[in-house]
Amino acid sequence: MESGHFLGAAIMRGVKSEEWAELVRRGFDALQQGELDLFDEMSTPDLVLIQPPEVPDAKTYEGRGAVREAMEDWPNQWEDFRLDLLEIVEIGDDVAVSVTRHRGRGSGSGIEMDFEVFYVHQGRDGKLARMEMFFSREQALEAARQLA
Repeated sequence: MESGHFLGAAIMRGVKSEEWAELVRRGFDALQQGELDLFDEMSTPDLVLIQPPEVPDAKTYEGRGAVREAMEDWPNQWEDFRLDLLEIVEIGDDVAVSVTRHRGRGSGSGIEMDFEVFYVHQGRDGKLARMEMFFSREQALEAARQLA
C-alpha cells in the first residue's frame, strides 16, 4: 500500500467521484491491513456505521471509537474471517456503493459463511462520514441514490 500522500491530498481538497471511489478503496485496504489509525484519518469524527437490520443484535456505531471497536470485534466472531472488496460503484461525488464478500467460519458454531455485503459510503468534506450495510445490491443502490 502506498503512503498516504494521495489520500492526504484528497482529504484536503474534497473529492470527485473517481477520487472518492479510490478513497473508499484505500479505506478497505486500511481495514484489511489493520491500519485503523489510517482509517481514522480518512473519516469524520462523527462517522456512523450501520449494520443491516437482518443481523442479530444489529447495531449503529457512532464516532471513530465505536467504528474502531466494531472493526476490531467483528472479525473476532469468525475463524479465518476474510473481507474482500469486489467492486465500487460510483454514485456521486461523495456517495459510492462497495460490493464486498465476507467469508469465514463461526468461532463458536463452526458454521461456514460466504456472502456479499453492500456498503453505502457517504462522504463529507472529503472524508468518510457514513457507512450503511445491506445484504441486497438493489437496496444499497436505492439508498445511495437517495443520498446523492
